[in-house]
Amino acid sequence: MTPLRAIHYVMGTLLDCTLFDLPAERGRALLSQGVHEVRRLERLLSVHAPDSALSQLNRQAGRGPVQVEPELWQLLAHCADLTRQTDGAFDVSAGALTDHEHTACSGVLCGVPCPAFCLSADGRVELAPGARLDLGGIGKGYAVDRLIALFRDASVPRACINFGESSLYALGEPPEARGWPILVRGLEAEELLGVLWCTDCALSTSHSLGRRLATGASHILDPRTGLPVQQACLSTIVAPSATLAEALSTAALVSGAVWTDLLARFPEAEGLYVGPDGVLHCTTGLAQRFQPCSEVR
Repeated sequence: MTPLRAIHYVMGTLLDCTLFDLPAERGRALLSQGVHEVRRLERLLSVHAPDSALSQLNRQAGRGPVQVEPELWQLLAHCADLTRQTDGAFDVSAGALTDHEHTACSGVLCGVPCPAFCLSADGRVELAPGARLDLGGIGKGYAVDRLIALFRDASVPRACINFGESSLYALGEPPEARGWPILVRGLEAEELLGVLWCTDCALSTSHSLGRRLATGASHILDPRTGLPVQQACLSTIVAPSATLAEALSTAALVSGAVWTDLLARFPEAEGLYVGPDGVLHCTTGLAQRFQPCSEVR
C-alpha cells in the first residue's frame, strides 16, 4: 500500500505524520482524527492562546486553588515529578522568566515564591503570586504521545511522527529497513553528524542556539538561575515516550557537562550531547543505534 502522509501547521510549527500499510480511506480518517486531537491539545495547553485552559489558570495566580481539567492536572503532576527528578533542570513554572526577556532573573528576583504551584488531590492547582506556567518545553512531546496512542489503538503497524523537527516518534519499522533513519544535525545549520535508527521509541532534540530572543540570548533557560544557557550545545534524547524525551533534551542542555549524571537517573533513556567544542558524546545504548556520517552509505 502507498504510504499516507499529512503535514499541518499546529502549535506554532509543522506536524508531519506518515502511516504505512493502511487502506487509503481509513488512513486519511486517522490522520484527520490525529490533527483534530493535536488542535484540541493546543486549546488546552497553549500559553499563547488567551482562552486556553493553561492561560486561564495562569491568570488565577495568587488567587487560591483552581479546579482544572483532569488531563491538565495529570500533565502538571508529571511535570512536577520531572522537576524533582532533574533537580530543577526542567521546570514548567519558569514561565515567569520569559516575561522578563530572560535577563538575570531568578525565581527569587522575580518575586515568585517556591514552589510556584501546588497540586491538590481533588484536581485543583494553586499558583503562587506572580507564577506563570509554560508547557512549551513538553507540549509537543505530549501531543506526539497522544497521537501514538491513537494509532496503536487503531492497530497501525508502522508510522513516523515528526513534530517541528524536534519531537519525533518511530512506530514499528519502515518496509525493508532496520528502523526509521533520523538525521542528527550538528551545531552548525548545515552540519550532519549521522543517523539514528529508531524503532518503537521517541526522539527529541534541543539546541541552545536553535532560536534566539530579542536580546540575542539563547531561548533555553536554566530555571534554577533564570539565565540562558551560555554556550553552544545540543542534545538528543531517545526514550519510550516523547514527553520524557522532550523534557530530558532540554534538561540535558541545562545540565551541560554533567548531562550523563542526569540521564543516569532515567535508565529507560539514552542520549547524545555536543558541547561547544563540537565533540559528540553518546551513552552506550545510543551509540549502538547511531551511525556516523562517514559510515552512512
